[in-house]
Amino acid sequence: MSAEEAQIEAVTDGVKKLKFDDREHYNVVFIGHVDAGKSTLAGQILYITGMVDQRTIEKYEREAKEKNRESWFLAFIMDCGEDEREKGKTVEVGRAHFETEAHRYTILDAPGHRGYVPNMIGGASQADIGVLVISARKGEFEAGFDKGGQTREHATLAKTLGIDRLIIVINKMDEPTVKWAQERFDQIVKDLSQFLKGLGYDMKKNVQFIPIAGLTGVNIKDPLSPEICPWYKGHSLIQALDNIPSLNRKQEGALRVPIIDKYKDRGITVVLGKVESGTITKGQKVVLMPNRVTTEVVSLKCHEEEVEWCKPGENVSIYLKCDDEDIHSGHVLCNTENPCEPIQEFIGQFIVLDKNMLAPGYTAMMHIHTAIEHFKIKTIISKIDRKTGKPLPDKVFSAKSKDIIEARFEMERPICVEKFETLSAMGRFTVRESKTIGVGKVLKVKPLKSSISSNN
Repeated sequence: MSAEEAQIEAVTDGVKKLKFDDREHYNVVFIGHVDAGKSTLAGQILYITGMVDQRTIEKYEREAKEKNRESWFLAFIMDCGEDEREKGKTVEVGRAHFETEAHRYTILDAPGHRGYVPNMIGGASQADIGVLVISARKGEFEAGFDKGGQTREHATLAKTLGIDRLIIVINKMDEPTVKWAQERFDQIVKDLSQFLKGLGYDMKKNVQFIPIAGLTGVNIKDPLSPEICPWYKGHSLIQALDNIPSLNRKQEGALRVPIIDKYKDRGITVVLGKVESGTITKGQKVVLMPNRVTTEVVSLKCHEEEVEWCKPGENVSIYLKCDDEDIHSGHVLCNTENPCEPIQEFIGQFIVLDKNMLAPGYTAMMHIHTAIEHFKIKTIISKIDRKTGKPLPDKVFSAKSKDIIEARFEMERPICVEKFETLSAMGRFTVRESKTIGVGKVLKVKPLKSSISSNN
């Protein structure tokens, strides 16, 4: 079935409405160290799949040449900001859409610079699949993989944020210091495999390594030619994406759409987010939490197409009958019958990754789904035995790097979360200062209207 045949459309008053599409939708985040070639690869995919025409490419080629950045023209497709194009650094998460006969995809092009990790987390929190982009160029892989490089931090964050399926594309294989050398590819695979296995990735089922040349488009759509690289017999990048099996979406669950952004369109409030569970329908009554604003869905759009309803996994623009003043990133759109109750306190399991000492009273910034809020550790309930996963009997006064603790977290302001076992996408969190301190999951919640104890 072709991409066109997969869509059943109706035209009403000149507006095309996507009624049904049985192809699964995947959100794919491109992560990795700065200058690995993420934006160029994303732009190349859009060009190869026909989402960007030749005239637009020629325009970007001219712009890049005027800035003495000839090799950046494909990155201009994703890096729309003038500052991003001048400096060659992605700042905001770029978003774009492409399709194959098998699936529909949203690309989330995350920034690689360590100064923009919060933006990377925002993009990765919406993703189903991670594409970790590695530069094979001599010295560039090492710079990203050494301590302090973003390859390690991005991979750690991806796993924490629930991205269990990872494709590692080893880019720039055509570079003069590499020349499609199997030895260089194998060394990178060996080093990364050890690290990723330590993070908990299933290396046999959920991780694959693919050599590519992003700038020239080699092994992105069409399989790699034996004349170029005789030793690689695997899939191209798009083939690998198309072969990923269906995900277990919570279509029958309560509606949960964490809000990533908002804007006004002809006076109508529009919120952007990913449907994490449940379905949302045009005309539906919904409530925005935690501020309990009840409103109605005026219309829905997926990838600029007006649709009647959306299922889990879809990135959606939701047009609402309400003012935008009380809507912020991190709020959650819910169904009125079973909203996500706001909390200001929860019990969580927390893995300390990089902190010499952490004790009750510790404060920092927490990223949980699309919310970013200040918090305080109220009490440390117990340390967890790394081998058994069970609480240790000794009383705990502090924790340090590599410790796993169960603690009571107090938020500065009310937020909406879910227990990890109920909805993992809204039950994972990351703690950051100027670097990632640790990662965790929500075990028990304390809604503002009730209470919990550490024994519940």
